[in-house]
Amino acid sequence: MRQDILKEVRGAWGIVLNTLRGGDDSDSTPRVIVTDELTPMFASMIERGAVAAVLAASGGRYSHGAILARSFGVPAIVGVRDLLRRVTEGTILAVNGDDGSVLVNPTPEETQQSRGAPKGAGRAPARAAGRGAPAGIHEGRRARRGDGECRHAARSRGNRPPHDRWDWPLPHRVPFPRQQRIPSEDEQYHQYRRAIEKIGRRPVVFRTLDSGGDKPLPYFQTPKEANPAMGWRGLRISLEVPDLFIPQSRAILRAGAHGDARLLVPMVTSAEEMVRVREILASILADLKATGVPHRADMPLGAMIEVPAAALTMDAIAEVSDFVSIGTNDLVQYLLGVDRDNTRVGGLYDPFHPGVLRTIAEVVSKARTSNRDVSLCGELAGDPQTTALLAGLGLRCLSMAPVAVPQVKAAVRSFSMSEAGELATSALASRSATEVREKVRALEDRRSHSGGTHQAGGSQPTGRSQ
Repeated sequence: MRQDILKEVRGAWGIVLNTLRGGDDSDSTPRVIVTDELTPMFASMIERGAVAAVLAASGGRYSHGAILARSFGVPAIVGVRDLLRRVTEGTILAVNGDDGSVLVNPTPEETQQSRGAPKGAGRAPARAAGRGAPAGIHEGRRARRGDGECRHAARSRGNRPPHDRWDWPLPHRVPFPRQQRIPSEDEQYHQYRRAIEKIGRRPVVFRTLDSGGDKPLPYFQTPKEANPAMGWRGLRISLEVPDLFIPQSRAILRAGAHGDARLLVPMVTSAEEMVRVREILASILADLKATGVPHRADMPLGAMIEVPAAALTMDAIAEVSDFVSIGTNDLVQYLLGVDRDNTRVGGLYDPFHPGVLRTIAEVVSKARTSNRDVSLCGELAGDPQTTALLAGLGLRCLSMAPVAVPQVKAAVRSFSMSEAGELATSALASRSATEVREKVRALEDRRSHSGGTHQAGGSQPTGRSQ
């Protein structure tokens, strides 16, 4: 953030404390941020614990900004333009991030009930900030999600996990340097090495630069596009701009000498792209070896399956990849032809659509046939209502924000694998997302009425949250 903007923010916000103190007008009261649009850049300024919730006039539940805010544990309700017409600075709001409800000027009883909700329920009573106010400055510092990302998982030992084992890759963000220039190879290397050493003996999966579209970099401006979701982004940029891709790949390969690092590339469309990546990595490895720079020579290379064409040609992509990760947030929007940042069609974005579930099932099946590890990331992974369904589709490795892990683990313990398999078989045969939801709810009702806790596949999940 530029210093002039930071000074303005400090003047408007003062110091925002992490403790929720409602009922007065002091600067220490956390705010509900009210804005026209919750962009990823806006969401990246949220200081965890300092902002009670975010309300946006436009956007969809699965937009990048809303997902990023929720990954910080901050309720984000979007597409509520009509409601926000009744909100001015100082309005008391009670926000329920679980069901998307917002109470304007709640009664004392409603406010007390909101504050007394169980931890993790996503409720946030607070005062509204000015429309479009910057989010959550705490002592002049701001949190930001980086474009260089690593995730840590339980060790897979090179084979598919048995049916009674679950892995929990937590999105462990390694911030791409925030300066107004392209970060050097050494700067990235030191950041990646610190992440590996902090995580210890477990694998660290680094996703290469996933910029473009609505995820711009301050030091690399992509051209304005009419449809950025379908445009120049992810691997497409990396393959065309070696000044970005090669230094990051070299840094990851060098950091791999200090632990079990793996490399994952986003926005893969074809096996040919993965072959090109391997060629670039081979050239980098040859140079590192020739110059005597310590590195990991056998680093596993993975492909993110986010594009329908990649899902349909998974067998070919698996031949040139060591593992795959299903990126549901983008895969759903591409399969359904729905812009997840567009409020007008946001209601059509539905991960429960049978076409989405059948595509996921096909990718998992092809990964198993090719003896490749497969994981699933995105909002679908962190939703406890989908856990049994995903288990029935054959998934045992789910990547999610840390705040979602406890609820998903609890969900895993609540069903048997036979129940999950029956649910998935029934869901795949469904005609609509509504029908799938009814079947999911039916299983939840049976579990709640039985009051029992099953152990998926006969054992407790083996992964650990941090």
